[in-house]
Amino acid sequence: MAGLTTVNLNISLGFVVNNPNIESVTFTTLTATANYHDDPTSLGEGTLYDLHIGSYSVTNISFPFNMAVDMTNNNNIAVMSKIMADCGLGGAAKKDIKLDYKVVATVHIIGIPISVPVSDSISFACPIDASIII
Repeated sequence: MAGLTTVNLNISLGFVVNNPNIESVTFTTLTATANYHDDPTSLGEGTLYDLHIGSYSVTNISFPFNMAVDMTNNNNIAVMSKIMADCGLGGAAKKDIKLDYKVVATVHIIGIPISVPVSDSISFACPIDASIII
């Protein structure tokens, strides 16, 4: 099984932005990272380039995100165990998965790049049906 130790998932996260304002904005980059809640172990990252949000418009966004989990790394194994427990695998009570994320948005104003970081958490139901696996 040499060489089969890392799980890579390329995900496209869909978002809709409704801008009711007269001002439009173009982000030169949006970079995101994510980790399991209160654990510094990275679960993945993604970058979107040249995103334009028009004035008085609705913009659909497909954000590319790559999750890479090295199953030989003890930190990654611990995080995956927590996620599996959140999904109810191994007899634990099923609960929402909580992730922390950080997005750094960069715009250019008068040719000067300005980066604004935003950090928050998100919770969602586990997408795995434990009864099928058990």
